[in-house]
Amino acid sequence: MVRTLILLALGLVACVPTANQAPALPNVIIILADDLGYGDLGCYNAQSLIPTSNLDQLATEGIRFTNAYCPVSVCSPTRYALMTGTYPWRSWKKTGVMRNYERSMIRPEQLTLPELLKDAGYHTSGFGKWHLGTVFPTTSGAPPGGFEKFYATDNGANIDFTKMVSDGPLDHGFDQWLGFSCASECWIVENRNIVGWLDHQLYTTEAAAKPEHLFNMSLQAYLGFITDKSIEYLIDRSKNGKPFFLYYAPYVPHIPLSVEEDYVGSTGAGLYGDYVYQ
Repeated sequence: MVRTLILLALGLVACVPTANQAPALPNVIIILADDLGYGDLGCYNAQSLIPTSNLDQLATEGIRFTNAYCPVSVCSPTRYALMTGTYPWRSWKKTGVMRNYERSMIRPEQLTLPELLKDAGYHTSGFGKWHLGTVFPTTSGAPPGGFEKFYATDNGANIDFTKMVSDGPLDHGFDQWLGFSCASECWIVENRNIVGWLDHQLYTTEAAAKPEHLFNMSLQAYLGFITDKSIEYLIDRSKNGKPFFLYYAPYVPHIPLSVEEDYVGSTGAGLYGDYVYQ
């Protein structure tokens, strides 16, 4: 599948310095659309059956790449290349995508994009889907149920929800994170704490002893949830004055196509097109 990456650098502060001022750093937003075909966007394909007016407007105000290539056209390797600037086959994961609960593809000493920006004075945040590996604590000391699988009836059965995850986004340059690690794990992580779980159409969390403090959310509601939290972050950081880096990776329009009812039938491209439109 073809993956589309939209890069948007926003200069929200006047960038013309005086003689004694350093140039203002632009805020940076990366939107990673998971499994979106570039031909689905109106700015690349006038015959597209999907209305993409917001993304088309970003294209008219920025730069479009018409002869660009990604190193691998699936999820984890693409994210690894984006976060590290390194060919995915240089990681321990030589082929395919991350399976449940696997260790990070990123080495502890490896420089990442959020670390680079953090060192330059940015506040770094991520929302949505990590899918580069995270270590989940367990009550038994053994790997979590479902380890190295995509689907398992005992998924997460021995996870210790009283302890923090490790080797995740906050250990590789992010100041804050909200989202899941691997889609089939279904666990929503805020910074280093497991705070909720998703009702997924393809995967299960029924074997896990979920404590009462975790919240539950349908997969259909997840896009709105992540989007609202990202907007809250943008509003908050715009008042702060410190430059920020926002990585928005909402999992859409990857399968399963969990389209909200208001958008079902809204395009001529089936549920996939409806999800892209949403």
